[in-house]
Amino acid sequence: MSNKFYVMAPQFNRSGIGLTNMDVLFERPGVYRAGSIELAGRRNRGLPSLPEAPALIFDRKAGPPPDDIEAFAAWCVVSDRFKTFAEATDPGAFDFAPCDNTNLTIEGAPAKYWLCALARYGPFIDEEKSPRLKVTKDGENKQYVVLGGLTRIAVDAAKLGEHHVFGVPETLSVFCDHVFRNEFKRAGLRLRNFAAV
Repeated sequence: MSNKFYVMAPQFNRSGIGLTNMDVLFERPGVYRAGSIELAGRRNRGLPSLPEAPALIFDRKAGPPPDDIEAFAAWCVVSDRFKTFAEATDPGAFDFAPCDNTNLTIEGAPAKYWLCALARYGPFIDEEKSPRLKVTKDGENKQYVVLGGLTRIAVDAAKLGEHHVFGVPETLSVFCDHVFRNEFKRAGLRLRNFAAV
């Protein structure tokens, strides 16, 4: 069976999860105060060095319970069970940092979420074998436009090796293979969308 790949596409500001210390953490909406690492001059790579841990709360009036992966500014917050799953299924794919979960209660039960960022980047996409991949230019930097369901990418299997999750500098997308996706679903984890590419 040939490997199939997906974009992991969490929703932004969809759930009722939020912060009690936003004024401490953000310079302005979506921009942390400290410590992001630039990747290709266009996106954040790795976890921010924050003055204090994100203090999470859940407000049912603001939205439904969060998925196991929720977009959160330039990063994500993920459930403890996703962290356990990811570390067992594809070690090294993600970096995790603690959140302050003291006041995080979801549907009446205490919950534990982590700040999360993709850790594995590299030249994993074979551009010549990806004829439906849109390539644009931003100054000296290439950018890939990856549209789930419309783009077809070929992955350099030799470079990816036994790994299942990766990113490339030319796009914001986080990719995973069908093995990771199937195990994710088998574990009962929730993510709004895996878009085939």
